[in-house]
Amino acid sequence: MASIHKRGKKYYVVIYVMNPETHTREPKWLKFDSEEEAIAYKQLYEAQQENDQQQKVGGNKAATNATRTVEQLAWRYVRLVGKNKWGVKTYPIYIGRLNNYILPYIGNWRVWECTVEKMDEYFAELREAQAVKPYGWTIEKKISTRTLEEVHKFLKAMFNQAAEWGYISKNPCKKKNSTLPKHICTERAAWTKNDFLKALQCAEYEQDSILIASLLLGVSTAMREGEIVGLRWPNCHISEEEIKQGTCRIMVDCTLSRVSKEMLKQKSEDIIYVFPNTFSSSKSSLALKKPKTEKSNRLIYLPRTVALHMRKIHAAQREMKRLLGKEYQDHDLVVCMQDGRPIENKVINNRMKRLIAKYDLPAVVFHSLRHTSSTYKLRVSNGDVKNVMLETGHASSDILLETYSKAFSEDRQEYAQLFDQIFFGDETEGQVVSPPNPVDGSGGNSLSGQEMASILAILSQNPHVKEQILAFAK
Repeated sequence: MASIHKRGKKYYVVIYVMNPETHTREPKWLKFDSEEEAIAYKQLYEAQQENDQQQKVGGNKAATNATRTVEQLAWRYVRLVGKNKWGVKTYPIYIGRLNNYILPYIGNWRVWECTVEKMDEYFAELREAQAVKPYGWTIEKKISTRTLEEVHKFLKAMFNQAAEWGYISKNPCKKKNSTLPKHICTERAAWTKNDFLKALQCAEYEQDSILIASLLLGVSTAMREGEIVGLRWPNCHISEEEIKQGTCRIMVDCTLSRVSKEMLKQKSEDIIYVFPNTFSSSKSSLALKKPKTEKSNRLIYLPRTVALHMRKIHAAQREMKRLLGKEYQDHDLVVCMQDGRPIENKVINNRMKRLIAKYDLPAVVFHSLRHTSSTYKLRVSNGDVKNVMLETGHASSDILLETYSKAFSEDRQEYAQLFDQIFFGDETEGQVVSPPNPVDGSGGNSLSGQEMASILAILSQNPHVKEQILAFAK
């Protein structure tokens, strides 16, 4: 078994390993930065030891499956699947949900006991439970519907893997539990074009060069915050010739975020570069890591206005580098501190919050610029979902359409008015049209030349409406 000891600010897990030379068990001290990491390792180690012991002493696979607990299954799933599949930011989130909302409730259950009925009982209990209180909460809250859904997703994936391993024959979480409430996503507030231009003007008045650059990149490229602060100059193509030709572009191939030192070791294959810490006692570091998904690696074309501003930023950085000399930390970052040090994305969010409060702007978060950008790009492209998706880096078109389905609300209103003009005509406003008397016995009625000319004029001014009418006719 293992034990945990605290020495100074560090936590140590003590395990005993066999010395092949002396054939004796000797203690081995493993250091961790936090108590949570030490507890997680201890649980994982003990579960593996118990599983190994069962296989040595005992019995066959059937006997092992009969005694295996959900906790043992969970830590085996984490070790064999989670460490390879989860990213450096999502790994601690999954571990937190496991420790807070799964193991305290069903950790001691035998895996074979986990039926659909039992899982319904578990989620019914979880609905009434208090959420784990993180730092900063001042009131007690129940577990959110979003967290409940995420816990269900975790268990569904874990039991799927258990079925693959032959531990169970049926996944008890394959379908959504009847006791699980539906999570209703609230629409994220976003700036309009006028809101953004006003905010940009306020940032310029404040002479906040970092926020100005971030706002311009956010609204023109739909990049995520971590992608903006992780953007490097070698990935920016903004020469004078490229500006003239309209081919300015950037390549997104990494994101910057804060990662714990333990995760830096465990997920080293996802880390591109670790920035030096300002303080040696830091338990985490800023690092460039691989993007969120494969489709997050993408090429984005820049508007001329943004490319010209980026050239000014580059020139200012070169001048600052000349003035500071060796004191300048050159990491080739586009958005950085005056001395070249990297910026954490929460710094940009905090600056944006202060700007909003000071100038009474509509309250939004920085990520909402991604919403604003995607909305306007969908509108100006007449709904070219495929190309907009290539720029935003969404994993699928379904996500893009579901998130920004309201982007065309104004267009749909315009379509209704155009249809009214084309189909009914202005003279029928507020009236019910009576059928005309047939003049040639055929019962038909053709459009006049003037009416046809009006329709063609409307269609010529609105080609996207013409395309939709033709598509409908087919």
